[in-house]
Amino acid sequence: MNSLSEANTKFMFDLLKQFRKSQKNNTFYSPISITTALGMVLLGAKDNTAQQINKVEHHRKSCNTSRESGNVHHQFQKLLTELNKSTDAYELKIANKLFGEKTFQFLQEYLDAIKKLYQTSVESVDFAKAPEESRKKINSWVESQTNGRRAHFEIMSFTLNQNQFFYDEYLKENIRKHLPSPLLIGKQAALR
Repeated sequence: MNSLSEANTKFMFDLLKQFRKSQKNNTFYSPISITTALGMVLLGAKDNTAQQINKVEHHRKSCNTSRESGNVHHQFQKLLTELNKSTDAYELKIANKLFGEKTFQFLQEYLDAIKKLYQTSVESVDFAKAPEESRKKINSWVESQTNGRRAHFEIMSFTLNQNQFFYDEYLKENIRKHLPSPLLIGKQAALR
C-alpha cells in the first residue's frame, strides 16, 4: 500500500495548493473521498483519460495498462477494507457512492468491479430531467450514511465545487482541450 499512500499524499498536496489559490477562507475536504472518487472514475477510464488520471494522481508512470491500473484498485480495496474495520477506540465510516445519469448504460463488468474493489455501487438518477429529485436522493443517501446529519448539496454547484480543481489551472492544458464546449447535460459528447 506504500505506493498508493505516496501517490495520494503527492496528489493531496497538489490539491491543497490549488485550494489555497482559489479559497480565501478555511477549506475542509476529505482526501480519501476525493482520491477514492477518482479511483472509481479511473476504473472505468481508458487510454488518454486513464493516463491523465494516473498522471494527476501520481501513480507510477508505467501505470497505463489495465493490469497495472488494476494494482491501484486492489490497493484501494485493501485501504478501504482496513479503514472500515471496527474498533473500540473510535468510529470511522467511509461511504462512497456513484450517482450516474440514468440514460448512461454502465457495463456490468464495471458495476461488479466497483462493488468488489470500492465497496459501493452505482445508482441511476435522472440528472437531466429531474435534477431536484436527484439532489434529494443524494442528500437522503448522505444523511443515511452520516447518522442523520443533514446534507444540503446543490447538484451542479456541488459537482462543480468538488471538481473545480480539475477544471482550473492545474489541468487546463491536459483536459480542456479535449472537452467539447459547452458540455450540456443530456447531450452526447466524446472525450478523447
